[in-house]
Amino acid sequence: MKAFEMMAGQRRARFVRGRRWMATAVTLPLAVALVTWQFLLPSGPLGWSTAAGLVTAAWLVAYTGGRLGSTLLPGLASGAIPLAAVVWSQGGMGDCQMDACTQACMNACAIGGAGGALMLVWPGWKRNWRPAEWFLSGWISVMVATLGCSCVGLWGTAAVAVSTASVLGSVQLVRLSRGMVGA
Repeated sequence: MKAFEMMAGQRRARFVRGRRWMATAVTLPLAVALVTWQFLLPSGPLGWSTAAGLVTAAWLVAYTGGRLGSTLLPGLASGAIPLAAVVWSQGGMGDCQMDACTQACMNACAIGGAGGALMLVWPGWKRNWRPAEWFLSGWISVMVATLGCSCVGLWGTAAVAVSTASVLGSVQLVRLSRGMVGA
């Protein structure tokens, strides 16, 4: 009996080691891209802390796998929409100090956040995500968008978070009215 228990423990250890390597392989390119982003368009301590939090969250989601793991790529892709909108509105500059630039950045964050959240509706509806999966994909999306929206500080992050939450909250209300939440 002891030999069988030891073999099961070894199999579990190999499984956990494999999950760690897989999660690292998934998040290493993301970490390199985020460090490159921070050097090309520096956004201060908020950008660095967001990048560190995003890599950590991506590693944990990739390690967990399963239904929660299916939210990682849609969240990253939908966060790229407000990120690209901010870069386009700034004309490729890294820092916004003028009023017109700040206003353009805020508009790009709010509109881009709503557009990114709309991009999450299709995979979430198709895969019948639970509310936790909707929240996680929206959170990852907001973290990616914060990398660009941090050019105007926490207000940019608030703009993208509110617009993302309003779209995803509306989707949850529709699902609730149809009896689809928790299914």
